[in-house]
Formats: sequence, structure tokens, C-alpha cells
Amino acid sequence: MRKIAFILLFALAGLARAQQATVPATARIHVCADESTGEISPYIYGQFIEYMGRCIDGGIYDPASPCWRHALATAWFLNAIIRQANIVKMANWAQMVNILAPIRTSDDASVCQTVFYPLREYRKRALGEALVTQVQADRLPGENVDVLNCVATLDRSRRTLTLCVVNVSPESVKADIRITSWQQVHQNDATILTATGLDAQNTLTDPGRNVVRMRKVPIRKSADDFTFPAESIVFLTYRF
Repeated sequence: MRKIAFILLFALAGLARAQQATVPATARIHVCADESTGEISPYIYGQFIEYMGRCIDGGIYDPASPCWRHALATAWFLNAIIRQANIVKMANWAQMVNILAPIRTSDDASVCQTVFYPLREYRKRALGEALVTQVQADRLPGENVDVLNCVATLDRSRRTLTLCVVNVSPESVKADIRITSWQQVHQNDATILTATGLDAQNTLTDPGRNVVRMRKVPIRKSADDFTFPAESIVFLTYRF
């Protein structure tokens, strides 16, 4: 796990120098909606990372405020945890308020940092069962990291299937999406998280400014592909 963390965070740190490279905008995502890998425990969302080598010092966090680069890494690690839903039933984030936290406060202000938003959206959307998901995508130029990282979840009580996709490429990536299901599913909408830049931060010095952009767009029912914006976290919702 530490080796994976090191490779991922090294690649994210090198995104700036990869921005001039051309990443082919083609990928494939295949979800087997009738093949579950396990129930997703809600306890993975409270707090999920503490002592994992360079994930703290020089990794996901630095002494300053987390930036959008760290939010992408947070979503990437949540995908890794969900992928192991049959094994991982509890995970830990250090502090939820102040120090190395998604929420920072002072005597007269508070701010949700960039890492707060993937935590909140995953907790709202990625529940139920984890599904078998296969992704074919190119790798970042010069890095050992795929441009797309994806998991799929099935919430039977809400009759929804959700694709959680992280695009760490400096370019948009178009993916063909195939869902093998026991019944017909229809795309409903896409929730897209982006930021003003990889190093963009929310800070207590300017608490009214939020660098994270969230938008919801409707999807036509017949759509079988989607273009994921550069350096984004996207939740595709399907109804059945």
C-alpha cells in the first residue's frame, strides 16, 4: 500500500510537467452490475488515513492547506478502499477539524478545504455494494499511473448505480461505458468536481472564496460514453 501511495503521489506531483504532453482521449469502462465484491461499510468515510509513510509528510498533506491535487489523491484512495469492500470495513482519517483536516477553523471563520468535497460526495453516493469494474485507459506520460481510476457501486434501496471516476490527466478523457446488468439501466445525471488549478486551496485568509467547482449535468438516457474533464472527480448516476 505504501508503494502504491508513493507512486500515485509522485505522479500527481509531476502533473505540472506533464501538462504539455498529449494524452489520448480514449478509454473503456466495463461494469458487471450483477457481480458484487462486497458491502461498502459506512465506517470507511468518517476518517480514513493516519500513518501511511509519505501520505502525511510530503504526501497527501503538507504544512499548508491541502490543495486540489490532494483532493484527487483522496478520491483515488477512496476508490482503492471501495475496491476492497469485502476486506476493508473501517478506515481512519487523522483529525476531521483543524491540524491535517478537511475542515479548518479560526476564532472568527471556518473553511471546507478541497479534500472535504470528495469525502462528502463519496459518503452521499458510494454506498451499498461494490461492483466488479474493469478500466482500460492510457497512463500519464512518464508515470506508472492510469489517467482514469474508477469504481462502481450499487445501492438497491435507492435503485441507483454510481460510477466514481477520477481523471488525473491534464486533458479531458472520453470513455466508452458498458454496463452488464440483469435489467436495463439509464444514465440520469453527472456530478462533476473540478478546481481552478492543481495547487488551488481554500484558506482561512479568504474563507469566502471556494476554489472547488461542483456542477450537475443531465445525461441523455441513450448515452454510452462520457467525457471526463481534466483533473476532475465525476459521479455518474444510473437508475434502474
